[in-house]
Amino acid sequence: MVFGLINAPYEFSRLMQRILHPLKNKVAMWYLDDILVPSTSFDDMIKRLRQVLDALKSANLTLKFIKCYFGFPEMAYLGFMLSADGVRSGEQKMVVVQHFPRPQNKQEVQRFLGLCGFFRRFITHYAQLVLPINELLKEKVAFTWTTSQETSFQTLKKKLVSKPILQLYNSTAHTKLYCDASSVGISGMLLQRGDNGHLHLVHAVSKKTTSAEGNYHSSRLELMVIVWSMTRLRQHLIGIKFIVMTDHQAIVHTQKTVQPQIVRWAF
Repeated sequence: MVFGLINAPYEFSRLMQRILHPLKNKVAMWYLDDILVPSTSFDDMIKRLRQVLDALKSANLTLKFIKCYFGFPEMAYLGFMLSADGVRSGEQKMVVVQHFPRPQNKQEVQRFLGLCGFFRRFITHYAQLVLPINELLKEKVAFTWTTSQETSFQTLKKKLVSKPILQLYNSTAHTKLYCDASSVGISGMLLQRGDNGHLHLVHAVSKKTTSAEGNYHSSRLELMVIVWSMTRLRQHLIGIKFIVMTDHQAIVHTQKTVQPQIVRWAF
């Protein structure tokens, strides 16, 4: 291989793209050599599986049978557990979170936040929740584990270990985007109506406000979280109708503003 094995993942990804592209997101999806074939019934599974196997056969590729799983109602995939009920965090990762010891230095704090951050989409107001722990990572802040850090640490572990479930995204479902802001953080929650008629969480986003953003007027801050949430969740919102929910009625009066920043947000 040209330039050695460093290009192997790219070459393999390009090969899979060429072979399975006609089936992408319609019959199957994949990441490198992990091919996922979702289905709604046994007959649908057989039909989709035959298409995938025919595509692989035409490319002279073979599968190792002991690494194949067929007809499972729930499947571990890329760190998540996938089922008809939705998406939840992977079992192995949650065992690590549950038994993660109290951090003793900044490096261990980074390890813990890196582990939990992978599942931040499951936790509403995640950025605000981990704010006390994040403060320990500041360059000129000495490492001192206090009650606020311990509370944040235990609460975050409890929320993740409780195995929250995200509903699978459906572009045709009734969709609402709930936005909330404060001087310390902003959050967005994408919810969709399920078959039972109730709204279910699909994706949660959040971030800590900067020192400048923390000084914004409440109206500007509430407008900023709407723009930021729509940008972060663009892949889910583009091309569909959705309702933005906010608890700040005053932002409706910003439509006539001439402030440059707000005008930029409008476009």
